[in-house]
Amino acid sequence: MNMMLLYSFVLTAAAGVLFFANRKGEVNRWGALFFVCASLGGFAEEFKSAFLLEHQGESGWVAAAIYAVLYISNLVVTPYFALWFGFSYAGKVDLRKRSWWKWVTMLPIVSMVCFTDYSQTEPSVPAAALCVVAIFYYLGSAWMFLYAAISERQSRFFTNRMFTALAVAPTLLAVVLFIYMIPLFQPDFSFFPYVGWFIAYSFALGTSFSVYQGMLGVRIRVEANPLESSVRAAHTGAAFLNHSIKNDIGKIRLAAENLKRLGPLNESQLEQLKLLQRSSNHLLEMSQRILQQLREMEWEEQFVHVKPLMQQVLSQSKMNSKADGIEIHLEMDEQLAVFADPVHFAEVLTNLISNALEAMNHRGTLRIRMKKTRRKLLLLIEDTGPGMTRKELDRIFEPYYSTKSSQSNYGLGLTYCYQVLRKAGIGFEIGSVPQKGTTVTLLFPNKKVVSLQEGPT
Repeated sequence: MNMMLLYSFVLTAAAGVLFFANRKGEVNRWGALFFVCASLGGFAEEFKSAFLLEHQGESGWVAAAIYAVLYISNLVVTPYFALWFGFSYAGKVDLRKRSWWKWVTMLPIVSMVCFTDYSQTEPSVPAAALCVVAIFYYLGSAWMFLYAAISERQSRFFTNRMFTALAVAPTLLAVVLFIYMIPLFQPDFSFFPYVGWFIAYSFALGTSFSVYQGMLGVRIRVEANPLESSVRAAHTGAAFLNHSIKNDIGKIRLAAENLKRLGPLNESQLEQLKLLQRSSNHLLEMSQRILQQLREMEWEEQFVHVKPLMQQVLSQSKMNSKADGIEIHLEMDEQLAVFADPVHFAEVLTNLISNALEAMNHRGTLRIRMKKTRRKLLLLIEDTGPGMTRKELDRIFEPYYSTKSSQSNYGLGLTYCYQVLRKAGIGFEIGSVPQKGTTVTLLFPNKKVVSLQEGPT
């Protein structure tokens, strides 16, 4: 077996592992398609030498067609999958709402497939046009991997993203140089001895990092964020818990009703039955709240007035006595609004403000303000509570993790906020200094910000 064919089998195996690790994950699906198409080059060469050259002439049209599919898929289609592998990994574009982007970026690929000359044994692709498209697509993908790393503010995710970028980006750049650019000027150039080393480098670095993280109890996954697997696992567990609790509470309620029918009960016995019913209802409510905060949600954007919404959230907090003894400063421009889902956005604000108020424990100052920069609108929620250590900050987005001791807190508020804001394309940063306080920042891109004076754009 030659080395090129061996690398093809390795890439195919990597595609399988990536796909079956999370078949519903968009990053995994695009990555698997990219690896499959990249592997077809070795299979095409092996097929050409083993079958195609032995079946020339009219009877060999089937073999020629198979070779053409393998060759075109590898050389022409792979850049397309590489581009969207990078875009989905960076998570900066909601691909479900921007599905037309996929079709637009596919047009150059379809055009080159149509304008390829299939009259020869080896299809003749428009080399210059292919080189231009490959440069844009591969460089775009490499930049997405690097951008995802350098824009990550949470240290818990930064290491994962940086190592993934270091493993993937250099090889993408090498592919552009050795497979597309140099052969444009040297048609007989043999690219594999060079690209093979970069492929080996990527797998070596990826494998080393996986083993290293595995020793520390964390396994690297090529996904938009390693928190997603934790949330999926937590949702599965919560769904099972909710189902089990519902069944058992139904039995408890039935037993309580049967006890009432058995005969007259004294006051003490009735009180015990009421306690049983209240406890059952509390268990059911708790399991439903946990499941609701982990469930996949839909973000439906509307024109939202931020200050009135914030005043409503603060009013509810005051009614619950959470704000007693706390000085609140609300500094917001009446003329600024955002495009957001009002229901989920209100729930996010409620979670964040409740966290701040509970942390200060009826003593301190809560400052909520908006700050406009050239590219973004910043919503800052600043408290003077006890703050958090670096170790606590690294874990705050984990399901069921909480720095609070309240029995009504399930450690899911920030997990929910993270999921909602990430899906909405809104940045989310948390900074904290022990004994000084915590600042939560929501970063709205300018495209989601409008001025009430100008009206929605």
